[in-house]
Amino acid sequence: MKRPDATDPASFRYRLRKRRFRHVERIIRSVAAAQAKVTILDVGGRRDYWDYLPDDLRPIVSITLVNFEDELTNFAQKTDGLDLTTVVGDGCDMPQFADDSFDIVHSNSVIEHVGSLANMGRFAAETRRIGKRYYVQAPYLWFPIEPHYGVPILAWLPPPTRAAITHKHKVGYSDTPIPDYGEALFEADFINLPDKTLFRKLFPDAEQKRERFIGLTKSLIAVG
Repeated sequence: MKRPDATDPASFRYRLRKRRFRHVERIIRSVAAAQAKVTILDVGGRRDYWDYLPDDLRPIVSITLVNFEDELTNFAQKTDGLDLTTVVGDGCDMPQFADDSFDIVHSNSVIEHVGSLANMGRFAAETRRIGKRYYVQAPYLWFPIEPHYGVPILAWLPPPTRAAITHKHKVGYSDTPIPDYGEALFEADFINLPDKTLFRKLFPDAEQKRERFIGLTKSLIAVG
């Protein structure tokens, strides 16, 4: 099963992401109403994500992507008409950025990949420290389809069980089972979807929003 392409305008995944991006666009426009330039730190982001940005906003935003080096290298797509720079770094620890140094800190489907619950707390604290405002989205634990594999209920299983399944079987979007059990354990440990209670605890000062699909909560969004 091939993973849906979020960069293909004809794909369903692209349309869902574009609809979700309207939240981001509203925040940018609200900041831009009071100043000429809007600075954005995209934590764990990729260049192609900002293709969703409308043409009229491109001249007034300055975007900094912070991510691991392989992510910045492997996803170095063009970004027409954007002031965009990249910084190699870890979203759980960003001492290179001062408090309130960006108008908006942005993160889309990243916090569930930082590993432990302690790391999720560090990631959230850095987001809230660095941004005057912030937008953080994460897939919801109790949505029936696990988004990284595209199969039901996998996210509800404990990491050792998930690792055993993906090591022995071809699952969802994967072409083959994960051949190395250590790699399967690593992957299982680094996909932890939040529930509503955890998300509220991580972002206690945020407006909590829900992205819904067929009446069910698909993603959690914190806007601070």
